[in-house]
Amino acid sequence: MAEILGMPYSQIALAALVPALLYYVGVLTQVHLRASKDGLQGMKRSEIPRVGQVMRERGHLLLPLLFLVYMLFFTNKTIIYSAFLTILVTVAVAMLRQTTRMSMKDIIEALEMGARTSVGVAIACAAVGIIVGVATLTGFGLKLANGIITLGEIISS
Repeated sequence: MAEILGMPYSQIALAALVPALLYYVGVLTQVHLRASKDGLQGMKRSEIPRVGQVMRERGHLLLPLLFLVYMLFFTNKTIIYSAFLTILVTVAVAMLRQTTRMSMKDIIEALEMGARTSVGVAIACAAVGIIVGVATLTGFGLKLANGIITLGEIISS
């Protein structure tokens, strides 16, 4: 979207902030209501790990997320370039601790899984791109919009 509109990603992300927050509030509300309806209970406090302990053990894994935010909001680099660098930073940061260190096999498997899961999204994006391109180049989109307006006028009168 940033490349198509010729706008920085930061402007698009800021414009999407309120709808995203509303979406997550809606999801959290729905989950809470369904859990209450089904009588589900949360974990006991004693079962929940302490934030400090988790941050000491795996807090360094937040660095790639901060790096991605920095790349997208402050460098005006493309999303693909930012994502690629973030993958490299993630692998490097994971190497800092024995518990999160990835072997070469783990890295290859993670890349393979990422490629496999992105195929479906890529196919959907390609199909949408073709449809939008055909509708734009042939003028079908404008004719369809005019037809809908005309139909609305006929129905309302």
